Amino acid sequence: MNARKLVVAGLVGMALLVAFAQLGTARFSAVVVDEKTGEPMSGVPVIGVFENHYLRWENASEEIVQRLVSDKRGRCRFSGKTNCGEAAVRVRNYAGYYDSEILEIPYTNTDCVVRQPVWEPDNMVVTLKLQKVEHPIPLFMKLASLKTESGKITNNQSKFSYDLLQGAWLPPFGDGKHADIEFVCLQRERLEDGKNFSHTAPRYRNSVRVEFCGEDNGICTMPTTSATLKVRTAPAGGYEKCVTIWRQRSAGLNATEGIDKSRNYCFRIRAKRDEEGNIEEAYYGKIYGDIELRHEYDGDIPNITGVKFRYYFNPTPLDRNLEWDTKNNLSPVKPRTETRWSCMP
Repeated sequence: MNARKLVVAGLVGMALLVAFAQLGTARFSAVVVDEKTGEPMSGVPVIGVFENHYLRWENASEEIVQRLVSDKRGRCRFSGKTNCGEAAVRVRNYAGYYDSEILEIPYTNTDCVVRQPVWEPDNMVVTLKLQKVEHPIPLFMKLASLKTESGKITNNQSKFSYDLLQGAWLPPFGDGKHADIEFVCLQRERLEDGKNFSHTAPRYRNSVRVEFCGEDNGICTMPTTSATLKVRTAPAGGYEKCVTIWRQRSAGLNATEGIDKSRNYCFRIRAKRDEEGNIEEAYYGKIYGDIELRHEYDGDIPNITGVKFRYYFNPTPLDRNLEWDTKNNLSPVKPRTETRWSCMP
C-alpha cells in the first residue's frame, strides 16, 4: 500500500511540474538593421516562433507563431508560451533583401515552482542583420561528387582531377578535358586508439591535398558567417595554391571529424597575365559547405572513395561577382532535388 501511495504521489508531482512548465512565458526583443550600414530598419515584418513539446493544454500547438513589424528603432518585442524554452526569430520575404538567418534564443532555465514561470533571461535583445540584394546574376552551380568502389583510389599519392568549367571529372572517372583541381591522396596516418565504453579500436586519418593547377590560380578560405549570402564578391588576391582536407574517427569512435559545413571558399582558375604582369584573364567561383572527403571502412581501415563539394562559378572572365540570382543555373546538369545549398545565393 505504501509503495502504491509513493508511486501515485510521484506521478501527481510530475504532472504538477509539467502543468507549471506549460505556463512558461518567454520574452525577447529583436532589432532589425541593415548589414552594411548598421542602421535600424522600420516596417520590416519579423517572425517569432515558440516551440512546445508534450502538449497538454487545450487548443495547444507545437509552434506558436507571432508576426510583428519593426518600429522606427528597428525593434519588436516578442512574448509567447513555451514548455521547453525553445524560441527562434527571423525575417523572410522582405522586398529588396535576402532572408535573415534563423536566430535561436538561448534560454537557460525556468522556475517551475512559481505559478507563472518565466524563462530566463527575459530581457534578451537579438540583432537581425539584413543583406541587401545588389547585383544577382546567373551562375554555374553544381554538386561535384565522386564516389568509387573501395580500393580504386589508393591512400598514397593517388590523384584524380576535376574540370570546373565543364563540370566533369577527368578520366577514368569522367570526360573532363582540363584539370582545374587535382586531388592528391596522402599517406594514411595511424592515430591513438579510440575507445567507446569497453570497445577499443584503432583510428586512422585520411588526408587529401586539394591543388589548383596553373600559375596564379588558387583557393582562399572565406570568413565564417551564418548569413544567407555567404560570399558576394571574390577577393582580388590572397589565393593559396592548395588546402588539405582530412577525415577521421573521433576519440570516442562515435563521430566523424574533419568536415566543417560552415566553411566556405573562393577560388580562381585559368589565370593569364599580359606582358606587363597584369592578370588579363581569369575565372572566379565559390564553394559552400566545405570539401567533403569520402571514405569507406574495410574492417577498421578507412579507404578513400572520393570527394564531394558544391560550387558556384562565374563564366564571365575577370568578373568577381558571385551573387547568384538562385533562379538561373548555367550548369547543364541541374540538382536532382532542392537543398538549402542549391537555393542559397
